[in-house]
Order: sequence, then structure tokens, then C-alpha cells
Amino acid sequence: MDQVDSIDLEKYATLLTASMENCCYLAIIDQHGKIHRKQITCLAGNQKSIEDFLCSSRIPLDSIECSPKAFWLNETQVLVAKKFDFGGTTKASYLVVAYVAKPEDSRSLIDSKLVKLTDLVGTMISEDIIQQMVVDGMVNEMTNRYEELNLLYGLDPHSVKTKIDDECAYISDTLNKIVNALQIDGAGLVIPEKQIFITAAPSGQTDKVAESEVKSMFGRITPAFNKMGKCLVINSLLDYPGLLTDSEFTKKLLVHKLHADKREDASFFYAYTRIEGDDFSNSDRKLCSIVASELNRIFLLKRDPLTGLINRNSFYKQFSQEISSDFDNEHRDVLVYINLDRFQIINQTFGQKAGDQLLVQISELIKTVVRKNDLAARIGGDEFVIVFKDCDVPLAEQRARKIQNEIESTGFACQGKCLKISTSIGLVSINRDFESVDNVLKAAGISRKLAQQSIGNRIRTYSSKDQNLIDYETDIDWVSRIEQALEENRFLLYCQAIAPAGSAQAPFNHFEILLRMEDESRKIIFPNAFLPAAEQYDLMPQVDRWVVARALTLLGQLGPETEFSINLSGQSLSDDSLCRFLVDEINRSGVNPQQICFEITESIAVANLSEVLKLISTLKVLGCSFSLDDFGTGMSSFSYLKSLPVDVLKIDGAFVKRITNDPIDRAMVEAMSSIAQKMELKTVAEFVEDQESLKILQTIGIDFVQGYGIHKPEPLSNQINLLQFST
Repeated sequence: MDQVDSIDLEKYATLLTASMENCCYLAIIDQHGKIHRKQITCLAGNQKSIEDFLCSSRIPLDSIECSPKAFWLNETQVLVAKKFDFGGTTKASYLVVAYVAKPEDSRSLIDSKLVKLTDLVGTMISEDIIQQMVVDGMVNEMTNRYEELNLLYGLDPHSVKTKIDDECAYISDTLNKIVNALQIDGAGLVIPEKQIFITAAPSGQTDKVAESEVKSMFGRITPAFNKMGKCLVINSLLDYPGLLTDSEFTKKLLVHKLHADKREDASFFYAYTRIEGDDFSNSDRKLCSIVASELNRIFLLKRDPLTGLINRNSFYKQFSQEISSDFDNEHRDVLVYINLDRFQIINQTFGQKAGDQLLVQISELIKTVVRKNDLAARIGGDEFVIVFKDCDVPLAEQRARKIQNEIESTGFACQGKCLKISTSIGLVSINRDFESVDNVLKAAGISRKLAQQSIGNRIRTYSSKDQNLIDYETDIDWVSRIEQALEENRFLLYCQAIAPAGSAQAPFNHFEILLRMEDESRKIIFPNAFLPAAEQYDLMPQVDRWVVARALTLLGQLGPETEFSINLSGQSLSDDSLCRFLVDEINRSGVNPQQICFEITESIAVANLSEVLKLISTLKVLGCSFSLDDFGTGMSSFSYLKSLPVDVLKIDGAFVKRITNDPIDRAMVEAMSSIAQKMELKTVAEFVEDQESLKILQTIGIDFVQGYGIHKPEPLSNQINLLQFST
């Protein structure tokens, strides 16, 4: 018996040993006394004598019943045997427990205690074996049913992958196999929304009269699905009293709904036979249920299970074929991209079930607008697309506006509330300018996104000459490139010296960390090209963390005399986990915190004042310093300065680069320098590009200078190599 092999005897031997407070031997033997399985905790030299006793057939197995029985081999060795009771099997059907008594053990106590424990363990093992037999039986039954199904209907899941391209042909072939296997008069599949009616009959020629009679019954039967379950078997009028009249009941019918669709025009599979034919049995119902599940699986391979619309993969495939045709024949087709605004709020507030109900409601509304030749799909969580065939842009806009108005006017009833639902819609006229489905969807997505950002107009039509669309498309392209650069580690660290104003020449020991990107062809891209998109689409926290981690890793190779400034963005400052990240990275790198100065732009510091104050106070305890970057650009620079415990004021370069010929700019720099000195803050002047500017800044009393006139940015690795060589 294979189930015995799966029993964990060690568990039960350990239980016996713990209960008897001495070592035990546990074995399962067959009716001939042959040991089938055994487990020994520790019996040392006694093991052989016990096994010899078992194998010599000195135990009268015929006298052993389900109640345990004790046998004393000698004064110290005792065996207790129990017969298993699990379905009359004879192989390995006895449990034997051996025990070696201790000198202080009472024989009667051992008999009583060991017999009870053996009975308990035997019962537990029996239950384990019976449970395993049940599971094995279920597996065998399922295997047999699956093999039977393959034999009768040829429903091989692997073949579906090759046949799915010809969905109707595969379904028709399956229906014919059902008809022949059950020896019935006919079977069919009905998908009302797609106007699909596939039928099969024994001769291969459908009986039109019979089909007409069956279809006449559907009007009364399909509404009953929602009340009576997804499968109806009607062998007589008594099966569902009142459902059909005598004149309506012309065939014995088995109907199975195809998927979880509560509409009265739901898709379903059916089989029928004449009134005088054999009744549909419970076995027939089960087999047809399996067939319906398989047909449903085929159905759902191309469709979204929630809404019944075609899914993204199917849309992509069909649209790819149609778009090629459109390019060749100059058809006027328009793609409409619909997105529900703030859908996640409904999911989070009312639950996923409510969100699903809303999606079904939207899809039903879309189906009322879509014509037979149009294409409608759900391609994302709250995203739908429609391809209006042979339709110009004004008409498509009119239809899109109708959908939008209908959604907004209907609203969504949920938990006693009526919620207003709004949508953002992008339109694209399909033409030769688009080379693929991806390009069409991308253009529609851009239009939809801009519609979502607009006020009072949530429908937008794509135009290759629309500057807003061009800018947005450029930003989206940069987002993709930034994410790819992060993934492929294609950002590079550069540095620029911050030198004392009185001795602004190499060697330098203070640098600002700068960022560059390397594109796919290894060309260096400056930050003014990609940082705006990173800021617009919330990628700066990822970029900042990459810079910090990489910079501290490299700086850990240098001595304590070199100082570096690292910029932090506003998006990072609003991240609650930033401070913990910075502390962890400093500890990981081993860099002395006194070598690190974090630069924060003035406007960002003012906008995130509470977060900035917490960050500064935490990191200054470690020894880090802070610089207020672009100082002077804000409207309230001086009023906020007292609130920010920074160490350095970095004067905005816009004042510095005109300092030689603009007295107002010079006066502004002098004022900022004076304030900084009174507050005991160091000053840095940016954009120092010539010696004349440097001399003026020295006269004013600026502490440090930075710019192309002092040191041009270069790869950080160059300076690290130079600094390591000099030490």
C-alpha cells in the first residue's frame, strides 16, 4: 500500500518515546510478519532481538484485532500490536510498538500505558492513511475525468494555442464532438453581443426547424439564469414548473452560461435532444459543465472576464491587422482612448467590488455606442479604447462626447451615495503617419493625458502640430530614457570645485557633485535636458538616491580633508523616508559626515520648511553641513533665513554673472554678503566666469567662488584619481 510510505513514522516514534520516557521501536508489518516500515529512536543492542522476533512469526497475527495486544518477549522486552482498519487492505496492516522496560517500571503500568499509546498512535496513523487514500482517489478521479474529456472531446489545452486564431472553427469542432459523444440531436454556442451563433448536428447539417424551436425557448430560459444558477437541465416541464408551457417545450435541453455575466443576453452553451430521447443525466451535466468551462476559457483568452470586452492582447492583435488594412485602403478610422478620472479613489474608499461594478457599468454604456464593425476593448484597469470604423474626427468627437456626457449624467450609485464620474478622452485619427499600434496608442495616451490636465475640456484630439502635445511627448520620451538609465546604471557623476575666493586655484579640496546622463550611444547628456522631465513626473527621488549612494561610495575612497556638496530636490525632501536613507548611506559608506554638505534650493526649502528643518536638525547632529542654494531668487529670502539653520549661503548666479556692469546686482550681492557675515554664515558665489568678477567678489568679502572661470566640470573619477595620487 503506497500510502504507508508517505506516513511520517519518526513523528510517532518521537511521541511514544516522550510519553514512555524511554526509547521505543515502531514498525508496520504485513500479514506475513514482514517489516514494511520501521522507525527506531534508540534501542541499541535490543533492536536485532526484536526484529528477529518479528520476522520469526512468533506473533500470532490472526489473534490481533483493532484493539492493541501486548506480548512480553522476556522480563524487559515487550511488544504491543494493533491491526489497522482502513478499507480491508492486507498489505502492511499491523502496527507493532516495542519497548525495553527500565528496572523501576511496573509491568502492569507498562501494559496499560503502552497499550493505550499504541492504540492512539495506530488510530492517528490510520486517519493519515485514510486521508491520503481519499486524496489519491480524488487525484485519480480527476485524472480519469480529464483523460475521458480528452478522449471524447479532444479538449487539449496545448492545442488551443494553435487553434485559437480560428476561434469559431475550434468551437464548431468541439460542439460536433459533444454531439457525437452524447448521441444527441444538436449543440450550440450563443454570444449575443458579437452576434455569434455556432451550431452542430450529427450529420453536419443543422436542422433549421429544430434550431428555430430551441431558440424560441431561449427568450424564456435565459432570464432564469440569474435566479436558478448558471446551468439548467430541462428533461420535463416538472423540472422548472412555470418556466415553459406545453407548446414551448419542444426539446429536452441543457443550457450552461458561459461566464459570470448577469445580463439577460449573456453568452451560453446549449445541448438538446428530442422529447422522446434519453434524459440528460447528472453525468451529462457535469461533462457539459466542463465543456462550457473550456469554451469559456477560449472565450476569455480574447476577452476581459469582468466586462466581456476584448482584452488588451486581443485588441492589439486585431488592431494590428486592421491598421495595416487602413494604411493600404485609406479608411477613415478614429481611435478613442477613455480613462476614468480618480478611479483609484473609488477603489480605495468603497472597495474593489464597487470599482468592478463601475467598470461593468462603463463597459455596458460603451457597448450601446459601438457598432458591429467597430472595435472596443478594456486595455487597462480603468482604460478603454474604441476604434470607430469609417468615421471622421468630428463624428468621433461627437460620439466620444456622448459617452462622456452619459457617464457623467448617470453617475455611480454606491452605498447609498450617487458619485459623479468624469472621464478624460484622447482621440487619434489613424493615418500613415503612424507606423504601428504602439504609436497610435502612444499618441492617444498623450492626448488623453493632456485632456486630463485641462480644465473644462476633457476631450483632446491628437495633432502632430500641437506644441503642447509635442512638449508632452518629449517629456514622456525622457521619462522612459531616465528610467532606463537608472536601470542600466548610465548616470555619471561630475564635479566642479568650490574654491576659497582668496586663492581660487588648484589643488582644490571642496567640490559640488554634478550629474550627467550617458545615452545609448555613450553620448553625454547635460541635466538641463532630462531633469525637467524627472521633476515633472516625480522621478527625482530615484535620481537623488542614485546620486547619494554612488557619490558616498566613491567618496569613501578619499581622506578626510576633501569636502563634497550634494544637491537634494524638493520631491526628495517631501519623502518621509529620505532622512533614514541618508543616515543609512552615510553609515554604510564610512564617509566622515563632516565631509558632506547638502545643498537645498532656497525656494524648495521655503516650500518644505517643516521637512527641511527636521532633516537639517537630524543630519547636523551627525556632523553634516547645509548650504542654501540659489539664494536671492525668492521673494522672502531674508525673512526665512533666520528660520533655517544652514551653514552656507550660495548666492544665485544671476546676480554674480552681471556684477561687473550692473550696480544693482552688485548691491544685491553686497547686501547678501553683509547679512551672511552678521549671521556668521559662509558665502559662495556661483557663475564666476572671469578674473574681473572674482576681484569684485574678493572686495565684497565673499568666502568661496564657483564657476567656469575657476574650474570647469569634469568626471568625479578624474578628481578622485588625482586626489589619491597626491596623497
